[in-house]
Amino acid sequence: MRVLALICSAFILFTTLEAQASPKPWYWSWWPSHWHKQDFKPYLNDPKQPHNTQWQNGLYAGQDWHPENWIQAKGSIRAVLDGFYDNNVIKGQDVDNDIPVLIVGDGFMRLSGQDQRRVADFINYVFQVTTTAPAGMYSIYYDRTDKGIFGRGAPIGTYTDKGLSLQ
Repeated sequence: MRVLALICSAFILFTTLEAQASPKPWYWSWWPSHWHKQDFKPYLNDPKQPHNTQWQNGLYAGQDWHPENWIQAKGSIRAVLDGFYDNNVIKGQDVDNDIPVLIVGDGFMRLSGQDQRRVADFINYVFQVTTTAPAGMYSIYYDRTDKGIFGRGAPIGTYTDKGLSLQ
């Protein structure tokens, strides 16, 4: 009986040491090098990176990206716009009190903030809204796939000569 009590006490004592936050291999099957390069990264974008600097790194970062890049890649403006419609990034256009309205779909909402800004920049590049429209801006409405009460969606932001502003 004493041996059983000693074994149970030793088991309880040694298992409490394993309750630390760092990864612990089981010594009879996992070796310490098994944990190499298995650090957890929750998202592709670094959540600690400030919003105003997130476009300064990577391919076509900051001012290196231009709408002509997409036109050259797809072959024409029409091909780029067709891609937006095919992938439910853009669902349509409308006018509300002389203000152009861009109706976006679920594809737009799945894009990163950087790509949402690029889509809005591309639309302004093609249609010259900020220079030709009376208001110098256009509204962006989100038309959900599972909508029921909104006709063309709910307003989610605007695009002006200062850039994209989403709520």
